[in-house]
Amino acid sequence: MAPQIVPTTTHFYNLYSCYSMLATVLFIIVVVMVVPPVSGRGPQPAFVPCGPRQPQPMERSPSSWAFVLPPPSIIRTTTATNLNLAARDAEGMPVLPEDVVTYSQVPKGKTFTATTIPSGLLKDHTTKPGTWGIISVSQGSLKYVIENDTIFTLTPQYHGIIEPTVLHHVAPLSDDVEFVVQFHRLPGTGPVQEKREGLKE
Repeated sequence: MAPQIVPTTTHFYNLYSCYSMLATVLFIIVVVMVVPPVSGRGPQPAFVPCGPRQPQPMERSPSSWAFVLPPPSIIRTTTATNLNLAARDAEGMPVLPEDVVTYSQVPKGKTFTATTIPSGLLKDHTTKPGTWGIISVSQGSLKYVIENDTIFTLTPQYHGIIEPTVLHHVAPLSDDVEFVVQFHRLPGTGPVQEKREGLKE
């Protein structure tokens, strides 16, 4: 006759430990399989150790990147050896060098009007290297567009500065507009003829 095994407290404790360990293993398996990993980083640990949080590197998408440009006065400077670059004012208008010399004006003895603006000034054109210009409006308003699509409204209180070799054009904004264009050069660079389609000095 086989001996009868009588359950004891030890037997119950060992059985409870086995079930607890099995439940813990199943819980870990469920967490790993159900919780999705962070995209692009693979599986992540289910538990994070306690303690102070460590700084993480900053991540930004390319669309959120910002490019900071230096002040315009640093980007562009005007010197005797750098004739075609200009500083810009707060509105983006080129700044005329202080030592330029006036050598010509169009038209002479009169002004351009909304109906007499030369065709060459109404489409993109440039001045020669070293040649600066001032668009002076005596009445009305004039649109002044620089090659980068920067648009200015010129008035008797706000003149336009023409930068050497930079594409630009004008267009009347009012029927009563009147203006002249003065040409300037830096000392020692010599005179130059600025020919424009339909323009006569």
